Amino acid sequence: AIMIKLTMVLITGPSGCGKSTIASSFSESLERNNFCVALFSQDNYFTMPFLPYRERQDLRYESNCGIDFQQLISDIENWASDQIARITAAVSEEKNVSTIFNNIAIVVEGHLLGAAAEMLYACCTAKIDGDIVHSLSTVCVLIQCSQEKCKRRRLGRRTRTKEEHYELSNYFDEFVWV
Repeated sequence: AIMIKLTMVLITGPSGCGKSTIASSFSESLERNNFCVALFSQDNYFTMPFLPYRERQDLRYESNCGIDFQQLISDIENWASDQIARITAAVSEEKNVSTIFNNIAIVVEGHLLGAAAEMLYACCTAKIDGDIVHSLSTVCVLIQCSQEKCKRRRLGRRTRTKEEHYELSNYFDEFVWV
């Protein structure tokens, strides 16, 4: 028999609070503990092309309407299905195995995940069939950080020209922390 435990970890919080850093470190830790891990970043699901900060005139990059959550969910479902099929195929090749335990973890990070938590949970719940995938654990981590610290972290992510620094600083104040 195959016993798969599916764990979903949602990491959310304001822009610049360290979500990506924590998600990456946590994913690596899970892998060292024999979990099969996928890390999904909400930033890869923006529906609009990147615009320089000075050209952004509204909140679309900082609100749910700017994220393709359906594609994110589809990618998570496809990855989970592929892993379950891979594990099932590997076990069917083994002969004298009574029970195989496998842990699959899906780590999703992004600043707008709170609004999509129900949809993300539902997509993973649909994978539980009772025979192969026998349980789902879901953890939602909310990282809190002061506006000033988040802004400092966001501005310090990479080297910027004075103009880029100024534009991002204004964008952060006008759209990110409204």
